Amino acid sequence: MAYLQRVPFRQVSIAPDTDTLGRVLMGAWPDWANPDSCEYRERAAYDYFLRHARVSLAGQIAEAHHLGKPPRSGMHGDNRCLAALALPLCRGIEDTANAMLEWLYLDTRDRLTSPLVWPAVETLADALVERKTLGARAARSLIRAAYRHG
Repeated sequence: MAYLQRVPFRQVSIAPDTDTLGRVLMGAWPDWANPDSCEYRERAAYDYFLRHARVSLAGQIAEAHHLGKPPRSGMHGDNRCLAALALPLCRGIEDTANAMLEWLYLDTRDRLTSPLVWPAVETLADALVERKTLGARAARSLIRAAYRHG
């Protein structure tokens, strides 16, 4: 999803650690996307949030699609973080933030599991099962190759 959303990332991994079962390492959240910063730019922050939220949701969506059932663990931290970030973008209105997150989940699911995209997800997953961690260059190369052959 980071590739599709043009979100720069350094690494993708399925190696578990104390906080996660896997992760995509992205850059730091910029000041202009932080509502508490004097550099905050609402429209740019909203677009930035949407792209990064899709990346954060993609792991649990891919797992659910692959297994045919929702994951039991590993997504709660991402979901809590997304809820906290969505609230200020929705003027502090929790129902609106929840509705936006539900829409984002469904939109991300539809994008990720589409017949054009899913083969690239499987290609990346197969490589991760073998190697556990891939740098951004290797991940992008695998995804591009899957698109060319798909």
